[in-house]
Amino acid sequence: MKTTVQAVYDQARSLLGDDQITGGEVFTNTALQPHFQKAYRSLYRIMASLGNPYIERDAFYTLAANTTYLDPATAGITDLAEPLFVEWRSGFFVASITNAVVGSGFVTITAPAHGCVSGDQVVIGGIGGLVGTDGIWGITVSDANTFTLNGCIATGAYTSGGTATRGGGQFQRMNAVDRFDDLASGNVGKYEYTWLQDVFGFRPSTVSLELRISYLASGNPPTGTSTTIGIDDSLDFLSTYSAGLAIASKGGQDRANELLIEALGPRKTEQNPDGMLLALLQAGIKRLQRIPPEQRRRQPFRRRITNSTTLYY
Repeated sequence: MKTTVQAVYDQARSLLGDDQITGGEVFTNTALQPHFQKAYRSLYRIMASLGNPYIERDAFYTLAANTTYLDPATAGITDLAEPLFVEWRSGFFVASITNAVVGSGFVTITAPAHGCVSGDQVVIGGIGGLVGTDGIWGITVSDANTFTLNGCIATGAYTSGGTATRGGGQFQRMNAVDRFDDLASGNVGKYEYTWLQDVFGFRPSTVSLELRISYLASGNPPTGTSTTIGIDDSLDFLSTYSAGLAIASKGGQDRANELLIEALGPRKTEQNPDGMLLALLQAGIKRLQRIPPEQRRRQPFRRRITNSTTLYY
Protein backbone atom coordinates (compact mmCIF):
# COMPACT_ATOMS: atom_id res chain seq x y z
CA MET A 1 0.00 0.00 0.00
CA LYS A 2 1.32 3.43 -0.88
CA THR A 3 2.04 5.68 2.07
CA THR A 4 -0.56 8.44 2.26
CA VAL A 5 -0.98 11.41 4.56
CA GLN A 6 -3.88 9.59 6.23
CA ALA A 7 -1.71 6.53 6.85
CA VAL A 8 0.84 8.75 8.63
CA TYR A 9 -1.89 10.28 10.79
CA ASP A 10 -3.37 6.88 11.66
CA GLN A 11 -0.03 5.37 12.64
CA ALA A 12 0.91 8.45 14.68
CA ARG A 13 -2.37 8.12 16.60
CA SER A 14 -1.63 4.45 17.22
CA LEU A 15 1.79 5.33 18.66
CA LEU A 16 0.10 7.81 20.96
CA GLY A 17 -2.64 5.40 22.07
CA ASP A 18 -5.39 7.57 20.59
CA ASP A 19 -6.81 5.05 18.13
CA GLN A 20 -9.80 3.69 20.03
CA ILE A 21 -12.06 6.06 18.11
CA THR A 22 -11.63 6.49 14.37
CA GLY A 23 -9.98 9.85 13.76
CA GLY A 24 -8.80 10.14 17.36
CA GLU A 25 -10.09 12.15 20.31
CA VAL A 26 -7.06 14.34 21.06
CA PHE A 27 -4.71 13.77 18.15
CA THR A 28 -7.10 14.37 15.29
CA ASN A 29 -5.95 14.99 11.74
CA THR A 30 -6.16 18.71 12.38
CA ALA A 31 -4.05 18.45 15.54
CA LEU A 32 -1.41 16.31 13.81
CA GLN A 33 -1.20 18.32 10.61
CA PRO A 34 1.36 20.99 11.65
CA HIS A 35 3.63 18.34 13.17
CA PHE A 36 3.43 16.16 10.06
CA GLN A 37 4.23 19.21 7.93
CA LYS A 38 7.39 19.88 9.94
CA ALA A 39 8.47 16.24 9.69
CA TYR A 40 7.84 16.19 5.93
CA ARG A 41 9.76 19.42 5.32
CA SER A 42 12.69 18.11 7.36
CA LEU A 43 12.82 14.85 5.41
CA TYR A 44 12.52 16.64 2.08
CA ARG A 45 15.38 19.04 2.88
CA ILE A 46 17.69 16.24 4.00
CA MET A 47 16.91 14.06 0.98
CA ALA A 48 17.44 16.99 -1.38
CA SER A 49 20.82 17.77 0.21
CA LEU A 50 21.92 14.16 -0.44
CA GLY A 51 20.77 14.10 -4.04
CA ASN A 52 18.07 11.48 -3.55
CA PRO A 53 15.59 10.90 -6.38
CA TYR A 54 12.95 13.53 -6.98
CA ILE A 55 9.42 13.01 -5.73
CA GLU A 56 7.12 12.56 -8.72
CA ARG A 57 3.34 12.70 -8.63
CA ASP A 58 0.41 12.51 -11.04
CA ALA A 59 -2.81 14.49 -10.91
CA PHE A 60 -5.93 14.13 -13.05
CA TYR A 61 -8.18 16.97 -14.12
CA THR A 62 -11.02 17.50 -16.60
CA LEU A 63 -10.32 20.64 -18.63
CA ALA A 64 -13.55 22.19 -19.87
CA ALA A 65 -13.88 23.08 -23.54
CA ASN A 66 -12.42 26.46 -24.55
CA THR A 67 -10.39 26.75 -21.34
CA THR A 68 -7.08 28.55 -21.79
CA TYR A 69 -5.63 28.75 -18.26
CA LEU A 70 -5.38 26.38 -15.31
CA ASP A 71 -4.07 27.26 -11.86
CA PRO A 72 -2.58 24.04 -10.40
CA ALA A 73 -4.50 24.62 -7.15
CA THR A 74 -7.73 24.31 -9.13
CA ALA A 75 -6.65 20.78 -10.04
CA GLY A 76 -5.89 20.03 -6.39
CA ILE A 77 -2.12 20.40 -6.83
CA THR A 78 -0.59 22.33 -3.94
CA ASP A 79 3.00 21.05 -4.07
CA LEU A 80 4.06 21.57 -7.68
CA ALA A 81 7.72 22.45 -8.13
CA GLU A 82 7.98 21.83 -11.88
CA PRO A 83 5.73 20.10 -14.41
CA LEU A 84 7.30 17.13 -16.16
CA PHE A 85 4.69 16.63 -18.86
CA VAL A 86 0.96 16.87 -19.56
CA GLU A 87 -1.06 14.15 -21.26
CA TRP A 88 -4.59 14.30 -22.64
CA ARG A 89 -7.41 12.18 -23.94
CA SER A 90 -10.90 13.01 -25.16
CA GLY A 91 -14.11 11.11 -25.74
CA PHE A 92 -14.40 10.23 -22.08
CA PHE A 93 -17.48 9.57 -19.96
CA VAL A 94 -17.92 10.56 -16.33
CA ALA A 95 -20.14 8.44 -14.05
CA SER A 96 -21.22 9.55 -10.58
CA ILE A 97 -20.27 7.22 -7.73
CA THR A 98 -22.98 6.48 -5.18
CA ASN A 99 -21.19 3.89 -3.02
CA ALA A 100 -17.82 2.20 -2.52
CA VAL A 101 -17.10 -0.90 -0.44
CA VAL A 102 -13.59 -1.97 0.59
CA GLY A 103 -12.73 -5.60 -0.09
CA SER A 104 -9.51 -7.60 0.21
CA GLY A 105 -7.26 -6.22 -2.52
CA PHE A 106 -10.06 -4.47 -4.37
CA VAL A 107 -12.80 -1.87 -3.93
CA THR A 108 -16.31 -2.35 -5.30
CA ILE A 109 -17.68 0.83 -6.87
CA THR A 110 -21.34 1.57 -7.48
CA ALA A 111 -21.76 4.02 -10.37
CA PRO A 112 -25.17 3.65 -12.06
CA ALA A 113 -25.03 3.19 -15.85
CA HIS A 114 -21.24 3.42 -15.84
CA GLY A 115 -20.93 2.01 -19.38
CA CYS A 116 -17.62 0.26 -18.70
CA VAL A 117 -16.42 -3.21 -19.67
CA SER A 118 -13.91 -5.43 -17.90
CA GLY A 119 -10.38 -4.38 -18.75
CA ASP A 120 -11.18 -0.67 -19.04
CA GLN A 121 -9.11 1.85 -17.17
CA VAL A 122 -10.96 4.46 -15.15
CA VAL A 123 -9.83 7.48 -13.17
CA ILE A 124 -11.33 7.63 -9.69
CA GLY A 125 -11.45 10.84 -7.73
CA GLY A 126 -13.29 12.65 -4.96
CA ILE A 127 -14.61 9.67 -2.98
CA GLY A 128 -15.44 10.87 0.51
CA GLY A 129 -14.36 8.74 3.47
CA LEU A 130 -11.93 6.46 1.61
CA VAL A 131 -8.15 6.78 1.38
CA GLY A 132 -6.21 5.13 -1.43
CA THR A 133 -8.76 5.14 -4.27
CA ASP A 134 -7.77 8.29 -6.18
CA GLY A 135 -5.93 7.54 -9.42
CA ILE A 136 -6.19 5.33 -12.46
CA TRP A 137 -7.29 1.69 -12.12
CA GLY A 138 -7.96 -1.38 -14.22
CA ILE A 139 -11.45 -2.67 -13.50
CA THR A 140 -13.61 -5.78 -13.60
CA VAL A 141 -17.28 -5.14 -14.31
CA SER A 142 -19.86 -6.91 -12.15
CA ASP A 143 -22.99 -5.49 -13.75
CA ALA A 144 -24.32 -2.32 -15.38
CA ASN A 145 -24.01 -0.39 -12.13
CA THR A 146 -20.98 -1.84 -10.32
CA PHE A 147 -17.35 -2.71 -10.95
CA THR A 148 -14.23 -3.43 -8.90
CA LEU A 149 -10.93 -1.54 -8.79
CA ASN A 150 -8.41 -4.33 -9.24
CA GLY A 151 -5.55 -4.26 -6.74
CA CYS A 152 -6.90 -1.27 -4.82
CA ILE A 153 -6.05 -1.42 -1.12
CA ALA A 154 -8.06 1.33 0.53
CA THR A 155 -9.01 2.26 4.07
CA GLY A 156 -12.00 3.98 5.61
CA ALA A 157 -15.69 3.85 4.82
CA TYR A 158 -17.60 5.57 2.03
CA THR A 159 -19.41 8.76 3.00
CA SER A 160 -20.31 10.58 -0.21
CA GLY A 161 -19.42 11.70 -3.71
CA GLY A 162 -16.83 10.60 -6.20
CA THR A 163 -16.55 10.23 -9.95
CA ALA A 164 -15.36 7.49 -12.30
CA THR A 165 -13.98 8.77 -15.60
CA ARG A 166 -13.71 6.32 -18.47
CA GLY A 167 -11.39 7.54 -21.20
CA GLY A 168 -11.80 7.20 -24.92
CA GLY A 169 -8.31 5.76 -25.38
CA GLN A 170 -4.74 6.05 -24.17
CA PHE A 171 -3.37 9.31 -22.82
CA GLN A 172 -1.29 11.19 -25.39
CA ARG A 173 1.55 13.60 -24.70
CA MET A 174 0.96 17.32 -25.17
CA ASN A 175 3.72 19.45 -26.65
CA ALA A 176 5.25 21.94 -24.20
CA VAL A 177 5.88 25.30 -25.85
CA ASP A 178 7.10 28.71 -24.74
CA ARG A 179 4.15 30.62 -26.06
CA PHE A 180 1.44 30.07 -28.60
CA ASP A 181 2.53 33.06 -30.71
CA ASP A 182 5.62 31.07 -31.72
CA LEU A 183 3.55 28.46 -33.54
CA ALA A 184 2.26 28.39 -37.09
CA SER A 185 -1.43 29.17 -37.48
CA GLY A 186 -1.98 25.73 -38.99
CA ASN A 187 -1.44 24.11 -35.60
CA VAL A 188 -4.81 25.15 -34.17
CA GLY A 189 -6.02 21.54 -34.04
CA LYS A 190 -3.07 20.39 -31.95
CA TYR A 191 -3.11 20.21 -28.16
CA GLU A 192 -0.27 22.19 -26.59
CA TYR A 193 0.44 23.85 -23.27
CA THR A 194 2.70 26.45 -21.73
CA TRP A 195 3.99 26.78 -18.17
CA LEU A 196 4.41 30.47 -17.39
CA GLN A 197 4.31 32.29 -14.05
CA ASP A 198 3.20 29.11 -12.26
CA VAL A 199 0.07 28.72 -14.39
CA PHE A 200 -0.71 26.31 -17.22
CA GLY A 201 -1.82 27.84 -20.50
CA PHE A 202 -3.63 25.79 -23.14
CA ARG A 203 -4.56 26.32 -26.75
CA PRO A 204 -8.38 26.30 -26.61
CA SER A 205 -10.05 23.01 -27.48
CA THR A 206 -13.59 22.69 -28.78
CA VAL A 207 -14.10 19.60 -26.59
CA SER A 208 -13.38 18.79 -22.95
CA LEU A 209 -10.07 17.05 -22.29
CA GLU A 210 -9.08 14.72 -19.50
CA LEU A 211 -5.59 15.67 -18.35
CA ARG A 212 -2.92 13.70 -16.55
CA ILE A 213 -0.36 16.13 -15.15
CA SER A 214 2.94 14.57 -14.06
CA TYR A 215 5.10 16.83 -11.93
CA LEU A 216 7.98 17.10 -9.51
CA ALA A 217 6.77 17.81 -5.99
CA SER A 218 8.12 20.77 -4.07
CA GLY A 219 8.98 20.79 -0.39
CA ASN A 220 5.44 21.92 0.43
CA PRO A 221 3.82 19.18 2.53
CA PRO A 222 0.78 17.57 0.91
CA THR A 223 -2.48 18.54 2.57
CA GLY A 224 -5.02 16.09 1.18
CA THR A 225 -5.32 13.00 3.38
CA SER A 226 -5.49 10.70 0.35
CA THR A 227 -2.36 12.21 -1.22
CA THR A 228 0.54 9.79 -1.55
CA ILE A 229 3.77 10.85 0.15
CA GLY A 230 5.95 9.78 -2.76
CA ILE A 231 8.95 8.83 -0.59
CA ASP A 232 9.57 5.09 -0.28
CA ASP A 233 9.59 3.57 3.22
CA SER A 234 8.81 6.90 4.89
CA LEU A 235 5.75 5.86 6.91
CA ASP A 236 7.54 4.84 10.11
CA PHE A 237 9.78 7.90 10.28
CA LEU A 238 7.08 10.44 9.44
CA SER A 239 4.52 8.96 11.83
CA THR A 240 7.02 8.59 14.70
CA TYR A 241 8.49 12.06 14.29
CA SER A 242 5.01 13.59 13.94
CA ALA A 243 3.80 11.74 17.04
CA GLY A 244 6.83 12.89 19.04
CA LEU A 245 6.27 16.52 18.11
CA ALA A 246 2.54 16.26 18.79
CA ILE A 247 2.86 14.75 22.29
CA ALA A 248 5.57 17.28 23.16
CA SER A 249 3.13 20.08 22.31
CA LYS A 250 0.72 18.59 24.87
CA GLY A 251 3.34 18.41 27.64
CA GLY A 252 4.07 14.69 27.41
CA GLN A 253 7.83 15.12 27.45
CA ASP A 254 8.81 11.59 28.48
CA ARG A 255 6.87 9.93 25.66
CA ALA A 256 8.02 12.67 23.28
CA ASN A 257 11.67 11.90 24.10
CA GLU A 258 11.12 8.20 23.41
CA LEU A 259 9.53 8.86 20.04
CA LEU A 260 12.02 11.50 18.95
CA ILE A 261 14.95 9.22 19.83
CA GLU A 262 13.37 6.46 17.74
CA ALA A 263 12.87 8.85 14.83
CA LEU A 264 16.09 10.89 14.94
CA GLY A 265 18.49 9.00 17.18
CA PRO A 266 19.87 9.82 20.65
CA ARG A 267 20.79 13.40 19.76
CA LYS A 268 17.23 14.08 18.59
CA THR A 269 18.49 16.38 15.86
CA GLU A 270 18.10 16.36 12.09
CA GLN A 271 21.65 17.69 11.62
CA ASN A 272 23.10 14.38 12.82
CA PRO A 273 20.68 11.80 11.39
CA ASP A 274 20.34 8.54 13.26
CA GLY A 275 17.56 6.10 14.15
CA MET A 276 14.74 5.71 11.65
CA LEU A 277 15.89 8.77 9.70
CA LEU A 278 19.35 7.32 9.08
CA ALA A 279 17.91 3.95 8.04
CA LEU A 280 15.56 5.69 5.62
CA LEU A 281 18.34 7.79 4.10
CA GLN A 282 20.65 4.79 3.74
CA ALA A 283 17.94 2.82 1.95
CA GLY A 284 17.35 5.74 -0.39
CA ILE A 285 21.06 6.10 -1.17
CA LYS A 286 21.36 2.38 -1.90
CA ARG A 287 18.46 2.59 -4.36
CA LEU A 288 20.09 5.61 -5.97
CA GLN A 289 23.40 3.78 -6.33
CA ARG A 290 21.70 0.97 -8.24
CA ILE A 291 20.54 3.45 -10.90
CA PRO A 292 23.00 4.07 -13.78
CA PRO A 293 24.71 7.46 -13.28
CA GLU A 294 23.24 8.95 -16.44
CA GLN A 295 19.73 8.17 -15.15
CA ARG A 296 20.11 9.49 -11.61
CA ARG A 297 19.07 12.99 -12.61
CA ARG A 298 16.44 14.05 -15.06
CA GLN A 299 17.76 15.94 -18.02
CA PRO A 300 17.60 19.64 -17.07
CA PHE A 301 16.37 20.56 -20.52
CA ARG A 302 12.94 20.51 -22.06
CA ARG A 303 11.83 20.99 -25.62
CA ARG A 304 11.18 24.44 -26.94
CA ILE A 305 9.30 24.43 -30.23
CA THR A 306 9.55 27.53 -32.38
CA ASN A 307 7.67 27.12 -35.65
CA SER A 308 9.39 24.10 -37.25
CA THR A 309 12.53 24.31 -35.12
CA THR A 310 13.06 22.21 -32.00
CA LEU A 311 15.57 23.58 -29.52
CA TYR A 312 16.60 22.40 -26.05
CA TYR A 313 17.25 24.66 -23.09
